[in-house]
Order: sequence, then C-alpha cells, then structure tokens
Amino acid sequence: KSVLNIKKCDIISLLHEEWDLIPLFNIVGGFMIEKIRDLIEKPIIDAGYILDDVMYVQENNTNFLRIVIDKNEGLINVNDCVKVNEALDPILDDIDFINESYIVDICSKEKGSE
Repeated sequence: KSVLNIKKCDIISLLHEEWDLIPLFNIVGGFMIEKIRDLIEKPIIDAGYILDDVMYVQENNTNFLRIVIDKNEGLINVNDCVKVNEALDPILDDIDFINESYIVDICSKEKGSE
C-alpha cells in the first residue's frame, strides 16, 4: 500500500496554479466567492432565475454558503429554491472548494437582503 504524502503548502500552491485563487482559509476575502459565482451563475440563468448574491457566512457556529436568487416575474417559492439546488448540487460537489462543513442555503432575495 502506498501512502500519498501531500503537504498543505503543496495543496495551496496547486489551488493557486489551477484556480488562480488564494488559499481556502481566505474564502471570506471574496476571491473564492467570485469563483463560485462564476461557476453557478450560468446554470441559475439557464434554470430561469437571476443570481442576486453569493455569501459565505457563519451563524450560530454553522457555516452557510448562501445563494440568493430572484426571478423576473413573481416571488421565489420553495419549489424555485429546490429547482436551483438540484441544478447546482452536482457543480458544488465537483468543485468542493470549501474544506470545512457547510450548508448550501438557496434563498430568495427577500430573505437574503435587508
């Protein structure tokens, strides 16, 4: 059995080379959010919605990747959130930028903004 010996600095270097991003621990700095936004915006538009905002927040010791959506006509309902979640789930699983546990929260603009 061989053991893969990868150092944290090697992973950070690879992320920087492959994704042109800063390390994972700087996700709230905006670079990771922008990369996630770039990857999910088209599938959201293709599903008939508007991407309003992407946030990575912590509430009561729980991390959330909050994706705020809107649509041109009518209000966002639970079925809309489920539809967007189903479109984004495989994309977010494939990229898996965030190495800590988090909950994906698809919500309407009404909830996501003040």
